[in-house]
Amino acid sequence: MVKNKLLNFCCCTLVCVICISFLFVFIKVEAYLNQEKIYLQGKIIYIDAGHGGKDNGASVDGVMEDAINMNISGYLVEELISSGAYVLVSRTGDYDLASMYQKNRKREDLYNRVRYINSSKPDLFISVHLNTFPDENVKGGQVFCQNNEESKLLAEFVQNEMNILSAADRKAKIGDYFILNNANYTGVLIECGFLSNSSERKKLNDAGYQNKIAKRIKKAIVKYFVDLK
Repeated sequence: MVKNKLLNFCCCTLVCVICISFLFVFIKVEAYLNQEKIYLQGKIIYIDAGHGGKDNGASVDGVMEDAINMNISGYLVEELISSGAYVLVSRTGDYDLASMYQKNRKREDLYNRVRYINSSKPDLFISVHLNTFPDENVKGGQVFCQNNEESKLLAEFVQNEMNILSAADRKAKIGDYFILNNANYTGVLIECGFLSNSSERKKLNDAGYQNKIAKRIKKAIVKYFVDLK
């Protein structure tokens, strides 16, 4: 009889502990989601999917950078809009930003990307790209920033999230890129991984992994706005 009572007591206690644990996790998740909406609500964020059209960017074994850039950007746009951000994009399909008969398409494409960013007056911008390297063992996302404190701060948050995703230990760097040098607003350029690494290329070409990248970038953006407060 005593054993049965003790067993019942232990079972009830265990159930209570489990319920409290689930409640605690639920509260934490709910608090984080609320935090996302608080800090992203009404923010203007510009998403630039690199390359497009005749400019495929990097390509390894038939896997094209511009298509993956577009997919990651699409997931990121959905994530940000769901939390109340006002999102603008450089492209929504497979095309560049140069005019039809332009001879130097790359130059005009880059110029227009910067022009659209500056005209949108965003709180921040994200330019999405992929990387390649002669050494096939090199992997992991690499974030490049402008030479100012706000961009460096954003880059550090994004780099930390990319490191978690790819199990790498990279540091954000100041990047000498046209879009970073000429945009008048805070932003970063993210090389989301290396197509030259076979295992990472396989992941980068997977929709589930692309979505994970988008969620990590969004998480970094929220941390950035929290820190600015």
